[in-house]
Parts: sequence; structure tokens; C-alpha cells
Amino acid sequence: AMRLVKLDNEWDVVVTVPNESPVAFRVNKLGDEEFLCTNYENSFPTEIKYWKKDGHLHALISNDEMKIPFEFEPLKK
Repeated sequence: AMRLVKLDNEWDVVVTVPNESPVAFRVNKLGDEEFLCTNYENSFPTEIKYWKKDGHLHALISNDEMKIPFEFEPLKK
């Protein structure tokens, strides 16, 4: 699960996965079509990037050694 949390006028994305403690990533870059979150104290990922392209949402989770891309499809109604 992911939550967007505002603390002291800064935004964090808090990620919770089963059987692990929540991890906060600071929103460092925020634009009209993308945002970048970082936590360099976390082993993986250290960066989470989301962006829109061609009507799709994309994500890249990464550290210095590994990158995992994602492409999300819009929900069909």
C-alpha cells in the first residue's frame, strides 16, 4: 500500500508491504507529468519515479545496481 503524507510542509510517499515496516520516500521532484521520491538510507529501492506518457502511467523503482520498470494500464469500466 502507498500513502501520500504531508509532514512539516514536505510530502512523503509511505510504502507498506506485508510483513515489513513502512518506508517513507521524500518527494524531491514534482512536475506536471512526473514526480521523483527518494530514500537513500533504504537498500532497495532508493528512488521511485512516476510519470505519464502516451496516456499511461509509468514507474521505475531503482537503486545503483538494479532498475525495475512498470507500465500501468487504465482501468476498463
